[in-house]
Amino acid sequence: MLNTKILSRAVVAPVVVISALALSARARAAAIVLDDFTNGVNFTRYNTDPDPMPNNSWICVDTDFNTIAEDAMLDGSNALKMSDSPGGSNGLYAIFPSVVPETGNYFVRCKVKFHEIGTDAPFNSFMIACTVNGPHRVGSNTISTTQRDLSKVVPAGVLTSENDSAKPSLYLESTLVEATQGADIRVMLSTASNYTGSSGSNWQQSYILVDEVVLFKEGDTVPVSLSGWTLE
Repeated sequence: MLNTKILSRAVVAPVVVISALALSARARAAAIVLDDFTNGVNFTRYNTDPDPMPNNSWICVDTDFNTIAEDAMLDGSNALKMSDSPGGSNGLYAIFPSVVPETGNYFVRCKVKFHEIGTDAPFNSFMIACTVNGPHRVGSNTISTTQRDLSKVVPAGVLTSENDSAKPSLYLESTLVEATQGADIRVMLSTASNYTGSSGSNWQQSYILVDEVVLFKEGDTVPVSLSGWTLE
């Protein structure tokens, strides 16, 4: 089971930040660490979905069950390795229950690193979506597009037609969503714009590393890295 943690102080580290929000003035330092994979990746892959579906676990977005989440390391920290079988759809989601501390506007940020291997077609995009009180898949049905909030996409120029593996880790933030105190937060990750379509690339042995999945409130001070922060 994953444990959410309060992030209480900042230390600056040399990591790329991708968001206008991250460059704006912030009033205070406070955040909820949804998953930093300290205790490993909690991944659920079902042929038949249980009832109820588990929270605090990364689950395939659709019924193809192609996407795999594994333990990995990113910049010296435990991380999630996201890979996918050739073709088809891809995407992971996790629901973190009752994590919103107070009513306001929130966004989720995660740290990502792209590894494009061999003759694989390069990744075209990567997206993160934050949904308030978003439900699980029902039975073996895909999460419908009406149940997803707008996604934040890796900016143009970050992923190119060349091999981008040498580029450093970067941060990606979702769009703002309005949430009330005690609400659940669902996080979705995918290279496909609709989270169930083809990524436009053949993953083969290529993969994406994800770490530091953190919930911020609009107006919070956003750290450049979690390295050196105190998790209480």
